[in-house]
Parts: sequence; structure tokens; C-alpha cells
Amino acid sequence: MQAFGEYPANLYNLKYVFNSANNRFLLDGTLATDAPITAAADGETFAVQAASSVTADCPADTYQIIAVLIGIAGTDAAGQQVTLPLQDVTVEPNLATATAPVDQRSFIKRRLDMIEAAIAGDARPDVQEYTIQGRQLRKWEPDKLEALRQKYAAMYQAELRAKGQYARPRMIGFRKTFI
Repeated sequence: MQAFGEYPANLYNLKYVFNSANNRFLLDGTLATDAPITAAADGETFAVQAASSVTADCPADTYQIIAVLIGIAGTDAAGQQVTLPLQDVTVEPNLATATAPVDQRSFIKRRLDMIEAAIAGDARPDVQEYTIQGRQLRKWEPDKLEALRQKYAAMYQAELRAKGQYARPRMIGFRKTFI
């Protein structure tokens, strides 16, 4: 159930727009049949029940969810439209139906892996700049790669902590005594 205090379900229809730079997806409560959003029995809240066949069409991406409330004809709210930005949400790919491998790493983790590959000797990711006709190739210097690695490693650790997945490494000390 979803409530929008000043915009009760007996006066407004609700649409959710999932909007990103690359994709747009809509849950439309104004549909005449099989609307995924309907007014609840109390007349104040909305019931959201999107079938998996509807949500399967939503591409994996990070979306801003926007609620669009549209006044119902014949009510005091007729002709009104209210747009409320709500929150950002990440829609993950469906790994069960994926037809190709899906890289689940974050942007930061992908960059960290690329930097570490360059430090280890993989020649592809350490090219900083090149010119085709002038035949110039400039690679990252090892000390700058290490500085980048440290920066991205710290960012990745912060990302893991934010997800609750990071545990500090345990330090175990040994003491040797001589008799």
C-alpha cells in the first residue's frame, strides 16, 4: 500500500515512472484493464501489484522513481496533475534469464580490477594516451597507478562497508620468547 496524504486514491490515479538516462519504464494506474496500481478499499491509499510479466520488461539500470498523480474526472481533483520525485532505485539484471554473462561488479570495483591488472603487467589498461598518426603512446607511470589503486581500493572498501559486507582483516600477532 502506498499513501500520498494530500492526494487520496479516491480523487487521483497514480502512475510510477522509472526514469534513467538510458531507459524509461512505466507502471500505469490509469489503464482501463489490468492496471498494476489501483485504489485500495479505504479510498486513501493505492495498492501496487505489478505482475512479473509487466516488470520483466524493465531493463536493468539505476532509475529515479517519480510518482505522477492525475486527478480523476468528475472529482474535485479533475484536471490536476502532481509530479513527486521519490527516490533512486537500482534494478538488477535477472541472472536466471540472462543470455550472456552479467558483470555484477560496481563501477569502482571494475576500475580497481583494471588498475590492479595494469600493475600486474596486463598491457591493455595502463595506456593513458595514444595518437594514431603521430604514433605516440603514453602509459601510466607505476607510482601514479599505485596511487590510483590505493584511491580506488579505499573507495571500494567504503562501498562494501555501506552495503554491510566489509569486515576488517584480523591481525594475529605472535611473540617468540627465547629461554
